Amino acid sequence: MPQRPRIPVFIVSALCSVLLAGDAFSAPVTLQGFGTATVDGVVSPGEWASAAELAFVANTPFGGSAPATFLVMNDLDNLYVGLILNEPTFYANSFAVEFDNDDDSESEDGDDVLQLNGEQIGPSSFFDEFRSTAPPCPVGGNCGFFDAARGGRIDGAGAFGFSGGRYVWEMVHPLRSGDLGYDFQLQPGDRIGFFLSLRLIGGAFPDGFGDTDYPSPDFFGDTHIAVQGVPEPTSASLVIIGFSVACIRSSIRRRRRPAGRRVSEPDRSDEIDGILKEVW
Repeated sequence: MPQRPRIPVFIVSALCSVLLAGDAFSAPVTLQGFGTATVDGVVSPGEWASAAELAFVANTPFGGSAPATFLVMNDLDNLYVGLILNEPTFYANSFAVEFDNDDDSESEDGDDVLQLNGEQIGPSSFFDEFRSTAPPCPVGGNCGFFDAARGGRIDGAGAFGFSGGRYVWEMVHPLRSGDLGYDFQLQPGDRIGFFLSLRLIGGAFPDGFGDTDYPSPDFFGDTHIAVQGVPEPTSASLVIIGFSVACIRSSIRRRRRPAGRRVSEPDRSDEIDGILKEVW
């Protein structure tokens, strides 16, 4: 099967490659989760607890491999993606997520790309890119260009960390940046295709490169991210809320009165309704 041409450089100003049809991912998946991540290159306890996860094996330089986990979730404003790789050796690296904006299983002009090149010392480099077949992309190609270099904006941010034999890449991108033609514009209930790419460099190309495309660049038809709205309260949450409101009502009604005096009970329905709305 023809393979997508590789570019043996680490940081490039335009990623030109031809996406060719090929074998599809063997197990179609749709990932979704609702939450907010702190994009600092550190996975804090509970930070990604509500994210969807996709585990896979990544290629490392000189024929090695290492376990990796892709993470994704959104809140009402942003999409968060993360990657954790358990590998004791630090390599120069680049992590990218390619999106199929309209989820039609084809890579097209305007499809969004996020990329993060991680540095062991100093700030890492985040890139907001888009796919285009326009010149100077060669005929038949589907190239990646920086948004800001073609009249768009840099929307989002990324951070990288490496400690204790664990790589952490974290990126955030607006669901609706307004940067039309360069970024996806998503609402709760929308679905978007994707695949991810990871490059680790430990020496000369090709043996010193560890390249992974996952699930597959051939195409996006089997892997999706669904944008989630605010989750509905669970049954357990409703029980807790009901119990809390009952306690509030009981507390208001059973307040102690001065001995030997009769006082009229004020109408506190508005107060209770206000508290109930705050709980919801």
